Amino acid sequence: MLFEDSPIALWEEDFSAVKQRIESLRQQGITDFRTFFKDQPEVVVECVELVRILDVNKASLKMLHTKEKADLKRLCT
Repeated sequence: MLFEDSPIALWEEDFSAVKQRIESLRQQGITDFRTFFKDQPEVVVECVELVRILDVNKASLKMLHTKEKADLKRLCT
């Protein structure tokens, strides 16, 4: 109930696919990620798209003018 009824917008997100992607890049020999991401902004977009929304609370729905969690998840995919 603390999560759901918090007055602050809270999101539970899964970054495991991003971690796997970064590990894959590391195995390919990438060591300077700051430069790599600066030179390859499409990979940054790819990583953002890998983040999955697991749950949001009522305050998040209110902030984004959405009534159902499924609607919000659909907007963010």
